[in-house]
Amino acid sequence: MVDTNGRTVGTVFLEWEQLTRRVPRGERAFRGERVTRPAIHQHYRESGVHGDYEDAIIDDEGLVGSEALWDRGLVEVMGEYAPVVWCDDAESREIGPRMLGPGDVRSS
Repeated sequence: MVDTNGRTVGTVFLEWEQLTRRVPRGERAFRGERVTRPAIHQHYRESGVHGDYEDAIIDDEGLVGSEALWDRGLVEVMGEYAPVVWCDDAESREIGPRMLGPGDVRSS
């Protein structure tokens, strides 16, 4: 993320997820059936040695809204909208392990 002067103030890493849930009673499904749905795990770390860390799971309608923001070069973190500069794939592969640890990044 960048501030109004173009300085980097934090890093956002988006990680693809598949959430699994049990179908609620009353929906047309077999008893105990589980369904999956797409989601994004958004990780944010503020710049600096002791920068804050926040993560969130974005799914359903929230995912649709967030994708629209991302297309406009914005991201929502801690209830605020901020401009973001997206990395290419190679740079993203470097950022994920730095933010999450080398064994925690899922491959797409």
